[in-house]
Order: sequence, then C-alpha cells, then structure tokens
Amino acid sequence: MAERPYETRRNTAARVEIREEGDGFTLDGYASTYEQPYAVGYFDERVTKTAFARTMGRNPDVRLLVDHEGQPLARTTSGTLTLDHRNDIGFRAQSPLDASDPDVQRLAPKMRRGDLTEMSFAFRVMEGGDSWDYSGDRPLRTLQHLDMHGGDVSVVTYPANPGTFASLRSDTGPQEACWTLAEAMLFERRRGRAFEKRTLRHLYGALDDLGLSLKDVPDLGALRDARSEVMAAMGRRAVGDSFNDTESALSDALQQMFGGSDGDEPCDLWVMDAGPDWAVWCAYGDAGPGKGTWRMGYIVEGDSIVLTGDPVQVIAETTYEPVSAGPDEPEQNSGIPVDLAQRLMRARQLRRPAQ
Repeated sequence: MAERPYETRRNTAARVEIREEGDGFTLDGYASTYEQPYAVGYFDERVTKTAFARTMGRNPDVRLLVDHEGQPLARTTSGTLTLDHRNDIGFRAQSPLDASDPDVQRLAPKMRRGDLTEMSFAFRVMEGGDSWDYSGDRPLRTLQHLDMHGGDVSVVTYPANPGTFASLRSDTGPQEACWTLAEAMLFERRRGRAFEKRTLRHLYGALDDLGLSLKDVPDLGALRDARSEVMAAMGRRAVGDSFNDTESALSDALQQMFGGSDGDEPCDLWVMDAGPDWAVWCAYGDAGPGKGTWRMGYIVEGDSIVLTGDPVQVIAETTYEPVSAGPDEPEQNSGIPVDLAQRLMRARQLRRPAQ
C-alpha cells in the first residue's frame, strides 16, 4: 500500500511561548492537545493520549520549523528539540534556541508581540491508525497512531478562516480535509456501507469544494486517480513523490546552472535537503559557486525545475577528506566536509519512510 502523505494540524487550544533564559531563548508549547475535538472542514477530529506513543518509541527525526518551511531551528536528532507525549495535555515541544541564530532573532520579537501564538505539527497516519464515527451530525475522525518521523512541529500563523485549519504539504492546502473525508467515506461505501442523508451531505459538500461529484468519482479508485491528476496539474509530479526523485531533478538543474556555460562540465555537489521551494546542497568540487554548503530557491515549471535567486552560503568551506569510489577503486581528488558527513546522512535518512 502506498505511503500516506503528510498532514498538518494547527493547535488553537494551547499557546506557545518563548522565554529569555541566560544568553538565549527557550521555546515551549503544545503542537497538539489530547481528546479535544476540533473542526477540520466537513468533519471533526480528535487526537488520543496514546497517538504518539508508538512513534516516540522509535526515536523519530523531527524538526522545529516556522510555518513548516525553511531551515530547522532545532531537531530531535541533534538533541536541541525535546518532545514529550507522556502528559495529560498534549504533544509538547521544548527547545533552547540560539540567540545568535538569525532565524531566532526574527522569530523572538514576533512571539513577544503575540504575532505568532500557535503551533502545528506535520505527521503521517500509520496504517490502521485512524478510525471514523459517522453516527453524529458530523463525521468524527479519531487519530490513534501517528508517525512523526520526517515530520515537524512548527510555530505558525494562519488566517482566521476555518478552511485553513488543515493542510497537506504535498497537496492543495485547505482542500486536504475534503480529500481525506471523501477517501474515508468512499472506502466505507466500497465495503458495502450505506450512509444516512445527513452524513452524505458532508461527502457531497467535500466533493463540491474539490470541483467533483459522485458522477466524476463513483468509487475510491476514481477519487485517487482524480487526486493524482490534481497533483500532477500543480506540477508536484515534476519532482516525484520521494526525496530521491527531488534530489535527481534538483541535481540536474544545479548542473545546468553551475556546470559550465553549456552544462557539460560536471559540478561536484550533493543535494542534502529540499522543501517545496528551497534546496540545500553541498558543493565539494572546484566548479560551481565554491566549496561549502549552499541554499537556493526553486520553482516547478511544467516538467522541470527552475532555480531562483542567488545561492546563499550556509556553511563555509571547511576541512575536506578524500572519498573512495569503491573498495577496489582509487580515492577521488574531491571529498565531502568532515564535519558535514553525518549531516548528509541524516538528511537522506530524514526522507526515507519509517520502517
């Protein structure tokens, strides 16, 4: 079965705060609260107290972000982000933040003024990790087992529009709630379940918001095909569904930009991480912008990636060590920074599905 996509949820029940402590700041907040139903489009949803138990037992790689984008402010794998699920309130995130970090310097005054007061978390639902109750006026989804590996907790700000309550990083934002409900109800219909009219109106409403009807998507397979077509139209398929696909497309674009005037002189680089509109790569050859770690934006146009803006150096050139091409092959002249080797591996592991 295909891996479920990431979903995000905003938490309005508990606020996040930032405190000055010593030479830095401490961020403390709840990305999710337990057993408190909230509205997500045409259905309600709640998170159980045990929803994070399995994933936390696997030591997930989770980042602290702002609006689910950009470079991490902290990360569980580096020991700078602590997550606590064993309390009666919710999924708590705590992090000592470096006051010298420019991102922290931009974040702190906004939080002090109250411009940023809420948290959100990006997650996947484990197989069999959610259940639906259609007996009330609105369908109720219960999240029982969530996967946080490769996800994040974020300080967020959204408009008051309830339609922005749920979004998906790889899909159409507010419409994700509609896709989620439609898929769940069509799955039940495939199993022979008959819904009351009061419940069906939520399905009709969700499909209408998606520009669809039951004539367009009479079954679950047709709905999933329609969803794939929407994603393709958005250009998401241009970079594929996995980090390996994105890495390949970005590498091609970087080679065209930095690999000589005709793009025929190879530039030694390694894409470390990528978001929906940014990429970070390590350049360890003489071609390109220079040795070091760089960040640059990109957009998707048709079936290709177009780099935007100028590359910004994230980490300057440091000590390099030769890298052997194989057990029986000589060492290459270029290498990767010694102090970045572990970060490179973690960046790749972050994008791999949890086992």
